[in-house]
Amino acid sequence: MEMSKSDVLDKYSILAMKVRYDDTLLPLFTEYEAAAAKIICKYARKSEALITLITKLTEANAKIWVLEATIRREYDSDPANQGKVLSFEEIGRAALAIRKHNALRIQAKNEIDNFFGQVPEGKVNHVSASGDSKIVNELGREG
Repeated sequence: MEMSKSDVLDKYSILAMKVRYDDTLLPLFTEYEAAAAKIICKYARKSEALITLITKLTEANAKIWVLEATIRREYDSDPANQGKVLSFEEIGRAALAIRKHNALRIQAKNEIDNFFGQVPEGKVNHVSASGDSKIVNELGREG
């Protein structure tokens, strides 16, 4: 199955962050980097608009990465953490922020799909957006 251009650019922006910490991803990153460069070069005349969309996508992925890293860092065995543990309320706030940035990421991917005349990704509703007060309360939101 062929990937959409937005999926290629999304995967590239994620791998660009991950490869800094895991050099085993270098071959995969190189593959996506070449594919992303090919997309950008092919649409060079419209590249300013495309670069703006890629920047939005990359910023959303970077913010998600930072939030997820904060949660991971608190639960790994690194002695530098000195036993710090996020409260359920802090984890809930981070989860809500991740959801917000993921919505921006999907929006950027959809804009990229529209740029290329492709069908945008259909976002599947998830439980945390349903308003189920029991679940929302567990995430630290009042309701």
